[in-house]
Amino acid sequence: MSRNGCAQSGFDRNRNYFPGNLFVHHCRIIFRALLLAAALLPLAGRASATVCVSNEDGNWSEIYWSTGGAPHAGDTVVIATQVVGMPELRYSTLTIRLGASLTIQGTRPAVSELRNDGLLNIDQAGELRVEGNVTNTGSMAGAGSVVVAHDGAALSGAGVYGHISIASAPGTYAQLWNAVTVASLSLGTNVRLLDNGFDLHVDGAYSSASAFGEPGIVANGGTIYLNGSVYGSAAGSVVFGSVPGVRRSRYAGLPEVHGLIGDSAGTVRFAASRRLLFSTIIGSVTVDSGATLEGGGIGPAGANTVRGSLTINGILRTADDANQWLVEGDLFNNGTIESGTLELGALHARLRTDQGAWDPSIRLRYSGPSHGELRLASPLVVSTLEIVPATPLDSDVAVVAGPYPVRVRHSFTSDVERGCRIVTDTTVSLWGAAQGMVDGNTLFEGFWGSVVGGHYGGTGHVVRFVTQKVIGDGFEAVGTLSTDPASHLTVAAPATAFGPVLLHGNTTMQDAGTLLFNGNASVDRTIDGAGTLYCLSSFGTLDVSGTLGAGVDVQIGLDSTASHTMLSRTLHAATLSVHPGSTISYHAGDSLDVRTELNYGVRYAGGFNVVSAPLLPSDARSAVVYPLADSILRYDTGYVVSDSIVAGAGYFVQFPGAATVTYSGRPFNVPATIPVKAGWNLVGGATVPVAASRITVAGTTLLSGFVGSIGGANPVTTLQPGVGYWVNVSADGSITLNPDP
Repeated sequence: MSRNGCAQSGFDRNRNYFPGNLFVHHCRIIFRALLLAAALLPLAGRASATVCVSNEDGNWSEIYWSTGGAPHAGDTVVIATQVVGMPELRYSTLTIRLGASLTIQGTRPAVSELRNDGLLNIDQAGELRVEGNVTNTGSMAGAGSVVVAHDGAALSGAGVYGHISIASAPGTYAQLWNAVTVASLSLGTNVRLLDNGFDLHVDGAYSSASAFGEPGIVANGGTIYLNGSVYGSAAGSVVFGSVPGVRRSRYAGLPEVHGLIGDSAGTVRFAASRRLLFSTIIGSVTVDSGATLEGGGIGPAGANTVRGSLTINGILRTADDANQWLVEGDLFNNGTIESGTLELGALHARLRTDQGAWDPSIRLRYSGPSHGELRLASPLVVSTLEIVPATPLDSDVAVVAGPYPVRVRHSFTSDVERGCRIVTDTTVSLWGAAQGMVDGNTLFEGFWGSVVGGHYGGTGHVVRFVTQKVIGDGFEAVGTLSTDPASHLTVAAPATAFGPVLLHGNTTMQDAGTLLFNGNASVDRTIDGAGTLYCLSSFGTLDVSGTLGAGVDVQIGLDSTASHTMLSRTLHAATLSVHPGSTISYHAGDSLDVRTELNYGVRYAGGFNVVSAPLLPSDARSAVVYPLADSILRYDTGYVVSDSIVAGAGYFVQFPGAATVTYSGRPFNVPATIPVKAGWNLVGGATVPVAASRITVAGTTLLSGFVGSIGGANPVTTLQPGVGYWVNVSADGSITLNPDP
């Protein structure tokens, strides 16, 4: 007898008898008769036995068994030759010896343990359920599966495994006890396969019941090699490889992957091409040279996620424009990134693209948490760039370009209200529409007519337009705002420039657009259309050598913001408004040329005020000029009621409370001559402030300075528009108000 209880005598394949154990030889006929009789007896109460096949090959029901006839439920079965078929019963240990084989056709027997040193062949309709450990040093073949259905079951032996299914109860596990290669692998709900430090190769399809639930395969020191399509989860170090000649997907050459793969302490390597369908890859991810990683999906917005760094040595792409990649770590491109949308979302991430090819049609989105930064390690050219907070509560999110230039070829957006921006030490070039923030030099070029809004530049930076653009909502430029001669800027919404403005190209004011200057402004081309230019600088200059159209209104200051604007040359404007608290000045040889209307606002306190008209009123009647006044008096050796207002003269005007008077008329330009009589005179200023030192007299001598009351001390140094002053002269004559030299 053998160590497994199988006799070593019998018939060979040609039915020739060969001697073996002498006892078996003499009892052969009796033994067969006993077997036949045993088969006819009831089976109740039969003890489990070890049953071995003889050396005859053939079908399970026809071959010669060493003892007890064909095995029954609970028996230990040893296969020592070639057997076809296995009844659908539950057996104890099944052993297939070296050189032997068992073929299961269309049945689903179960065993408590499997030991295979030979060949186990299961056809597509068959299945072998193992409710214990599997030891395999032989080969498993066929389209059917070995189903491992015991909590804690071990797979060991360096044989060739076929299709393995782990189907123990939810929450249980199986484990490897050496490196194993399987044809395919499937796991039940919340069932895990632990590698125990050994490598696992899955040459065909791998699936687990929940692709994003409890990890299906858990690598704890070993490496998981997934060489076919995947619908499942795997934690640890994973390599996606390939097995030549094996069809592993509906898409030849691009096996599909759907699930949660890897972990933060592991690595995931794509050594062969894959198509990801809504997958999440965790860890340090690499796409090898020669491999393609394609993001796909079903529906309009398929997203594949990499939670860790992604290094591209091969090709990264999306199946179509609706799909995108979400990378929550660094992205380094040493290969080719062909198309699609890339979203990066780590708190601190790096992006490098110059080591490989990068398609400029790529759409890039950085959705960082508060104070998150995406740092560029190379120049960047993208189709669209979007910078947004990860959640509505996040803020101060930046793409930090440093010394590397950035070019956005189609559209740029960022959440300006939450401080989302590009920070650059060089220049950001924006070709298309823009509604965002750039902290640095900004160049608007490329597509004509695209709309620009948002916040650009900083102290010492230049915001420059070199082609036709439209200013949209909320545009702000800090630093120098410049337009090239070939550009054409259309201002269709309120825009603000916090710094010098150099308009060397044509500008059109449209749809009540406004442009606010907070620094020096130079206009040497045409501003036409219908809109408003606001000069808001505390001490700025306005140099208009170009042409202002009839519909362009120039305003100095705002009711809430005072401006003191010095003209560099004569201002030719259709309309000009000077708000209360603001002034406009010019030098000798220049003046104000207002073709339609000049409006000048001055604030007065309640009660009596010494006032003057800062312009030539269009309607000089006192009640029209001062409609809110209780009384209007002039001085002519005494106080008399004044029915009209004359520029250059001063008046006592009483208001019932604080009042703002808006004067309307034509500029009262200087030099301007005002007649005076011997004694005290009440005089006024001009449209521009006039230094007292620049006032000249003719035919008389000044006996006092310009003061606020008769005999008052502390004479003023400058006569302000809208204010009246007392002056004492020796004789009748005149005084002349002169501009600054």
